[in-house]
Amino acid sequence: MLHGVRALREAVGREIVLVDDEIPVRNWNDWAGLPPERPAALARPRTTDEVAAILRVCNEHRLPVVPQGGLTGLAGGARPTAESVALSLDRLAGVED
Repeated sequence: MLHGVRALREAVGREIVLVDDEIPVRNWNDWAGLPPERPAALARPRTTDEVAAILRVCNEHRLPVVPQGGLTGLAGGARPTAESVALSLDRLAGVED
């Protein structure tokens, strides 16, 4: 496990940052047809504070972040690499005023 991924799990919790076999195959790729690649970690925040903490730690450790929405893109923009952190937005619900 990358040192930065350990720091990420310490910052926001193991239930939010998945690694290795915990990462669903669904998050390895989008619809671009490129070969799937498992990211170093999958972050699934529930709040904007958790998003901020994830981005702060990734920046400190120079971990690339790949945002993932519905994974319906055809250009490969949501496809992570083995050294990246996939940032899934599926647990963020709605916009608050």
